Amino acid sequence: MSQSTPSQTSSTTPPTTLKTAATTTTTKKKLRLRAMVNQVYKLFVSSTNAQQANEKAKK
Repeated sequence: MSQSTPSQTSSTTPPTTLKTAATTTTTKKKLRLRAMVNQVYKLFVSSTNAQQANEKAKK
C-alpha cells in the first residue's frame, strides 16, 4: 500500500510540469506570431501608402 501511493503522486506531478512548459512555449509562439503579424501589417500598410502616393504623383 505504501509503495502504490508514491508512484501515484510521481505519476500525477509530471503532467502538470509538462502542461506549464507547453503553455509557456505556446505563449512565446503566440507572442512571436503576433510580432511577425505586426511587422507584416506595417510593411503592408507602408507599401500600400507608397503605391497610393505613386498613383497620386502619376495623376
